[in-house]
Amino acid sequence: MPCRRSLVLLMMLVCCTGYAVAASPQESLSAVSLRIHDYARFDDRLLQRAQRQVSAMYERIGVRLAWRTMARPSEIHAGRAEWPTDAAASVTMVVLASDMSRRLELKGDVAGFAPITRNKGGRVAFIFGERVRAIASEGGIDQAQVLAGVISHELAHLLMPDRSHSRVGMMRPRWTPAEFRDLSQARFSASEVAAMRQTILSLGGNLSRVAD
Repeated sequence: MPCRRSLVLLMMLVCCTGYAVAASPQESLSAVSLRIHDYARFDDRLLQRAQRQVSAMYERIGVRLAWRTMARPSEIHAGRAEWPTDAAASVTMVVLASDMSRRLELKGDVAGFAPITRNKGGRVAFIFGERVRAIASEGGIDQAQVLAGVISHELAHLLMPDRSHSRVGMMRPRWTPAEFRDLSQARFSASEVAAMRQTILSLGGNLSRVAD
């Protein structure tokens, strides 16, 4: 990358603007369940650190994330593991291995992709594992920190399909290494929070439960 600065290009949709804010701590928590399908073979502890950071990001806006048991499809297909048998998840994050990422034929600096349909959104997002590792290596950043940033961004795309990127905050499309390091400072705008909570209402019928 030019000047040794890692710029991560996340899925470009229609740009939107807003000011970064946090939800009131008095707001009741909405629940969204997630499961990671890890083809990239990240370390379990690293994935757990990333999950904790994503959860903290969403708790600030009144959304509680319920993480389901992680699935490792490559291990399952090799007969060394089994598919999780716990409750289904409402959202799946598929962390792709490098050969799988290449099949999508996206630009080399893309770290995440959320295929969505306007108004209905989506339920699956893709994270490019080797790109996450490269950004972390080039910027001297913990891989968990990078992974958490990409997951947080792509989850928001799934939860607000008629909105896209902003010029500031969590939904900006290009990130520098410093922005990954300061992930705890990233914010969603008030309009982004409202859009995500509206999607949760449409999925679960109330603000207390979305999980299958």
